[in-house]
Amino acid sequence: MDRDERRAIEHDCERLIRRYVNLNDAQDWEAVADLYTEGARFARPSKPDEFIVGREAILASFRARAPRVQRHVVAN
Repeated sequence: MDRDERRAIEHDCERLIRRYVNLNDAQDWEAVADLYTEGARFARPSKPDEFIVGREAILASFRARAPRVQRHVVAN
């Protein structure tokens, strides 16, 4: 992998993280869930050993959350 390929991959990863954060803050749960694969596993930071398995289960877990106001800050 050359330097340009590495930069392109890093840019794509950063863009995906920012998209996830923005969709999460907007509480657009369907779009957030669409970022996961069908067989994905998800764990909340507050419960790192409790996995939610599958896109539909992840979507249901987000929908079950009480509405809230939050803004994530992403920096490197």
